[in-house]
Amino acid sequence: MTGDTPGRWHKAILEEFWVVMVAKTVRNLRGPRPLEELFNAMYRGKRSVSEFAQLDVLANSERRSFTHKGKLREVVSPNDKLTSCHEFIRLFLLDFLPVETEVVFSYRKGASSYGAVACHASSRHFFLSDIADFFPSIKRERIRSTIETGRATSPIADLDKWLGRIVD
Repeated sequence: MTGDTPGRWHKAILEEFWVVMVAKTVRNLRGPRPLEELFNAMYRGKRSVSEFAQLDVLANSERRSFTHKGKLREVVSPNDKLTSCHEFIRLFLLDFLPVETEVVFSYRKGASSYGAVACHASSRHFFLSDIADFFPSIKRERIRSTIETGRATSPIADLDKWLGRIVD
């Protein structure tokens, strides 16, 4: 955190610690809770659930284009408000979804590219590919379907009420 004062750095560490502790507590709850209750537990008044409900995703993100190896790339960066919403969704929904651990090695705690390659080390052939426009190719209906498949493990009691907003 170059350029930050020690006080800001310390505060950031405490905030991250609080988020982790809330997420661990959720795993020990006796049954699902309303999203608003979980949101308030995480943000303790620093963010409101109405902000989550009404946040304009496009207005709270920045698009930047750049050229890399002759290809035009676009990056969408969320601002702090949208990042907070993403963090809440990850901690209280996505982290609870089932994962195909035999085939998925990306974006998982404790999994690495080494693990993805190691299980194929004795193979004679390898197929390398790069899916063009991978993230834009993921459609809302696929996201909705994946979340609905894992709804039994979700700590959000009123997921049906919020699913449309989460998918957006």
